[in-house]
Amino acid sequence: VVQTVLGALSVVLGGTLYIGHYLAMYSEGAPFWTGIVLDGPNGC
Repeated sequence: VVQTVLGALSVVLGGTLYIGHYLAMYSEGAPFWTGIVLDGPNGC
């Protein structure tokens, strides 16, 4: 169960970071997504 949850979580996180990074690069003036991509995985 734990491995399944961790696997799903990593997939969701990876997808979110990928999409956020893509949107940040696509629309250069997007500090919102950039902030999520840079600060999200590093904790608060």
